[in-house]
Amino acid sequence: MKLFTCPSDPKAEEAAASGAAIITYLGVTGNDESTSRDYGFCNATNGVFPVYTPAQATGKKRVKLTGITDGTSNTVMVGERPPSSDLYWGWHAYSDFDNILALPNLSDLIGGCSASMPGRFRPDVVTNRCSADHFWSAHPGGSMWLLGDGSVRFFSYNSAATLELMASRNGGEVIPNN
Repeated sequence: MKLFTCPSDPKAEEAAASGAAIITYLGVTGNDESTSRDYGFCNATNGVFPVYTPAQATGKKRVKLTGITDGTSNTVMVGERPPSSDLYWGWHAYSDFDNILALPNLSDLIGGCSASMPGRFRPDVVTNRCSADHFWSAHPGGSMWLLGDGSVRFFSYNSAATLELMASRNGGEVIPNN
C-alpha cells in the first residue's frame, strides 16, 4: 500500500512490484530500551508503541491518548526507516523488528552491526546492511515524523538528541525549543 511507503524511498517501488508488504514508517517504542540479553533487546516500554517481550506474558501493552503525559505535541509516534536493500527487514505485518523501533535503539538486529550501536537518528544508505538498526530516510538532511497530536514534522539529523527525548510518552523530559 502506497500509504505505508515514503515516495522518496528508493525501495518502495521495487518492493511493490515484487509483492513485498514493505513499510518505511515505524512506530516508536520509547527511549528506555535495555541492553539486557534476557529479553532479546527490543524492550523499550515508554513509547507510544511498546513491544511484546518474553517478560510480558500478557502480550503487547496498549497506550491510550491519556497515557501520553508528556503532551501529544512533544511525543513522536512514528518515524522513517527504509526497508533493507534485500527487503528482509521492513515488512508491515511480520514482526516487531520490522515495524517498530526504539530511539535510541540498543539492539543489533542484524548480526555484526554492533559497531554502529546505539542506533540513533542519522543519515544512511539503503545498501548498508546495518541501516535497519536506526531511523533515517532518503530525504536530504533528515526525515518526517508523526507526532502524537497528528501533526507531521520534518526533523533534521541535527535533532537526534531532541528526538530521543520526544520518544518517551511519559518521561517528563524538557524539550528544547528548536
